[in-house]
Amino acid sequence: MSNHLGIVKVDTEKISHLPNVNSLLKLSLGLVLFTIVSTALVYAETLSVDDTSKTECGPGTVLKNNVCELDNRCGPGTILVNGECIVESSPESSSSSKVIGKELIKGIVCAFVISGIVAIFLGIIAKARKKIN
Repeated sequence: MSNHLGIVKVDTEKISHLPNVNSLLKLSLGLVLFTIVSTALVYAETLSVDDTSKTECGPGTVLKNNVCELDNRCGPGTILVNGECIVESSPESSSSSKVIGKELIKGIVCAFVISGIVAIFLGIIAKARKKIN
């Protein structure tokens, strides 16, 4: 078909199969849960990374002069006083666990923000679809 200006009009097909709002919201929720789980797994993996030396000794031993010897030091939360390990009076919280906690919270918040943006976008598409029909 052409009008008086010579411009050809083309009839386009209407897209008959678009996903409904419920399936889009379920997909968005699935993406949020996937992001949260993957964030937790990434940070759980980074907690165990402590590669200070290439030669490792077994539990209860330390490396001295490239030889593993018995560890006479006290464990975490204790100090050596007169040859005995005594519990520290004022335990200090680890700053690395605070940093990891903050990073985990940031990751979860970012996941919710991204999923909210996706949900708003999908809602706009669904409303536009209703107006067309």
